[in-house]
Amino acid sequence: EGWETSTLCMYRSAVTRFCQFLVDKGILSFMEISPGLIKDFNQADHHLTVEGKNAYNGRIRKFLQFLERKGSLPYGLHQALCCMVAAKENIVVTLSDDEKDQIARKHAAAASPMELRNRAILLLGMKMGLRASDIVNIKLSDINWKCQSIRVLQKKTQHEVELPMPVGVGNAIYLYIKHGRPQTNCPSVFVKTRIPFDSLHRGICLQALKSTLPERHCPGSGFHVTRKTFATDQLRH
Repeated sequence: EGWETSTLCMYRSAVTRFCQFLVDKGILSFMEISPGLIKDFNQADHHLTVEGKNAYNGRIRKFLQFLERKGSLPYGLHQALCCMVAAKENIVVTLSDDEKDQIARKHAAAASPMELRNRAILLLGMKMGLRASDIVNIKLSDINWKCQSIRVLQKKTQHEVELPMPVGVGNAIYLYIKHGRPQTNCPSVFVKTRIPFDSLHRGICLQALKSTLPERHCPGSGFHVTRKTFATDQLRH
């Protein structure tokens, strides 16, 4: 399903934890699992935080659902593994109107290759909602100038999508390619400003945001704030 290695490790750790409990209890088959046994595991499985325990339980619950689909467990048995915390809503951090104005002013004065690159990167996040990992992986061949669209193979989901490219974003990318991008055979749109002119790491997107808004201090938001800003603006419209 295109999961990151860290996600796979989390699932492996959680499921192994559960299976080790079954082995210690002398269980030889998944068919021997009962609601009482699942509840015993839940009580015996200790974590430092409630959130951590809930994260593990969520992975194990999905594993039990998988066994149900395979016919190795009675349907609905996963419900015996309860949630440890209630669902909650967090305040979504987005760029303020003042920050948007500050970005627009700096974009208007962009002239150097670095400034042109930063402008195009930020607009891809703010006006199209692209993740940093997808922005740095955009190839020159992914841009359809005639149809005004960009083809994106999302790294997180491995799903390919073709998104409409706003005029402002297209202009910013064109100006970067024309006046800021070094001559190189690298297929990526965004490349390093120094030799070797190869592709960039996704961390460059956060650097672009910080260089444009050096006084912004919002721990935990990162470059993803541009994606949240895009989604919020879409809802408002």
